Amino acid sequence: MNVSLAQLRAARAMLAWTSDDLARRARVHRHTVRKLECGKATPQRGTLSRIVAALEAGGVEFSEGGVQPRNSKMEF
Repeated sequence: MNVSLAQLRAARAMLAWTSDDLARRARVHRHTVRKLECGKATPQRGTLSRIVAALEAGGVEFSEGGVQPRNSKMEF
């Protein structure tokens, strides 16, 4: 499944994570997160996989139409 930059931003906002929080959890540089979210960089497959995995571990679920909480017990 393709995850859009808008979905990444929405997922991070849903979790109330800063870009630094996401970078730390995904084990990528914070500048990478910021560049991706504003469309100034194209994510490499491995980087995108780590970011999506971190967001999913935090409690969101991506779908073709968007992103939503996976359940009521979101991990912060």
